[in-house]
Amino acid sequence: MKYKGRISGKKDEEAEKKEKEKENKEISEAEEVEEVDEEDDAVDIGLSKKSKKSKKSKKSKNSKKGSYDAARIISAVVGCVALIVFVFSLYKIIEKQHEYSVGVGFYSEIAEAAKIPPDTASSADSGSEGDITVDAAPSAPFKVDFQKLSEENGDIVAWIYAKDTSIDYPVVQSGDNDFYLRRMLNGQWNIAGTIFMDYRFPGDFSGFNSVIYGHNMNNGSMFGSLGGYKEQEYYDEHPEMWLFTKDKTYRVDVFAGFVTDAASTDVYGVCSDREALDSYIDYATEHSAFKSDVERDTIEKVVVLSTCSYETNSSRFVLYGSLVPIED
Repeated sequence: MKYKGRISGKKDEEAEKKEKEKENKEISEAEEVEEVDEEDDAVDIGLSKKSKKSKKSKKSKNSKKGSYDAARIISAVVGCVALIVFVFSLYKIIEKQHEYSVGVGFYSEIAEAAKIPPDTASSADSGSEGDITVDAAPSAPFKVDFQKLSEENGDIVAWIYAKDTSIDYPVVQSGDNDFYLRRMLNGQWNIAGTIFMDYRFPGDFSGFNSVIYGHNMNNGSMFGSLGGYKEQEYYDEHPEMWLFTKDKTYRVDVFAGFVTDAASTDVYGVCSDREALDSYIDYATEHSAFKSDVERDTIEKVVVLSTCSYETNSSRFVLYGSLVPIED
């Protein structure tokens, strides 16, 4: 029985030992599983980080690409706008030059058709009477066929001319100061317009004063040469002009010129009597940019030529002349 008991005890010890070994094995396997799980987690975390980095990298690349595309689009739009502006500006320049050319050609044809050379007898510089030499009365450089002009346009009331300048045009008058501002004699729209007389003054220049308007063109046409009178030297070289009407011919003795405002009543007002005319003349001579030899007491009628000046948006240059009737 003792032997049997020992055997039984030994078996129990072996069983217990096996049980412990089994438990240790299970623990070891569990630890290995945990280590594998931790490694997998680490791998997952690593992959996750790499994925995030990859996403960030892609996002950064996409952002840069988007910015580059936006810049290209903006650059293309700006370039297109600049090209459109350039083409439009070029078109306007060509259009304006074409209008200049049309206007100059049109008025040259009118002048050629309407101007008549003076008679040889009336253009003589001097004559003699016995032993005394008598200077002939000043004569007009040409005559004007108003009949022919009236067939072209019934609004023509005069012709104005200044030697050695571009001023050599018909003068019209309508019921307002707007119609001929950008229209030629034939009614065609043109930037140069037509030289026109203020509608408030008598069309036969019978009033004490009158005003004639013309554009200050960049090519020097119309009244583009009037600005020269801002200098004394220019006046000295161009002291007179000529004005022709249907019934009379006038030498225009220039006596004052200056820059004024378009709304000035001292310049654009109507003189109703001699006293008003004297004040009108005094105002002009006081403001004139040059000195002339024309005496106030010899002035019976005044014509003012008005054109744009560019000191301000409303600046105008005005030139005053005394109308001296000349016998044909």
